[in-house]
Amino acid sequence: NLNSNELGVEPVQDIFKRCSEFLDYIKEKHNNESVLIVAHAATIRAIRHLLLKTDLSKSLLHDDIKNCYYEEIEV
Repeated sequence: NLNSNELGVEPVQDIFKRCSEFLDYIKEKHNNESVLIVAHAATIRAIRHLLLKTDLSKSLLHDDIKNCYYEEIEV
């Protein structure tokens, strides 16, 4: 259950809320600028879903995020 906070793990809805607020901040403070975001895989997955507007009813774990992964996304 990705929405559980068992064992002190942050629920997925909290990750999405935090990432959405972060992206709003970036858009406001760095409009039309290039921004490098460095994060752990769960945060990267959430940010990708938010930026690419993918179907959130599908698995959030299908993105295969490897070490040193990078991607350029233009918004």
